[in-house]
Amino acid sequence: MTTPNSTYTKPFLTVPEQIRRLRGRGMDCGDDAYATAVLQRYGYYRLSGYWHLYRDRPVPPAPRFNEEGREIRLDTFAPEAGLAHVVALCEFDHQLRMRLSDVLSTTG
Repeated sequence: MTTPNSTYTKPFLTVPEQIRRLRGRGMDCGDDAYATAVLQRYGYYRLSGYWHLYRDRPVPPAPRFNEEGREIRLDTFAPEAGLAHVVALCEFDHQLRMRLSDVLSTTG
């Protein structure tokens, strides 16, 4: 079997390494058992879209937007960032999508 030619450069992180990375960036992950269960259930990448809201912003006079007009977010988290909040937001989003889907599928 040949190895695919990939330009993907991010290294694989184990769940304990993912927890260390989140904590190192300022995320309150709760205890190891909780953080492990959450990351195994939802996945690091899936949750990353929800914790984007909690990522720090540059402090003025640093630019807030890049050349394409997108808001710049740093790799560190705001002090209030917590994995429990991220999970609650993810679950709220899931419930909202399910309820909307039910409503939309019954209207005609």
